[in-house]
Amino acid sequence: MPVVLDTRDIPARINEIIGLVRDGVEVILTVDGAASARIVASGTSDQPRRPGLHRGATAMQDGFDEPLPDAFRLGSA
Repeated sequence: MPVVLDTRDIPARINEIIGLVRDGVEVILTVDGAASARIVASGTSDQPRRPGLHRGATAMQDGFDEPLPDAFRLGSA
């Protein structure tokens, strides 16, 4: 069951909030009674990352490193 807190309560209860999230509780933050954010535990994994797992899944197009046209930089493109 999520815990609902007003954003004004965060500074005084930050350690409690972190403890709740660490224990798997979802914390919903409200501003003037309306939900505005949700805090959940980060989805860390016990497995180490494996470099190169998706090798070849993406490719750079020719000209990727070329400078952008002035029209693009100036917002008129």
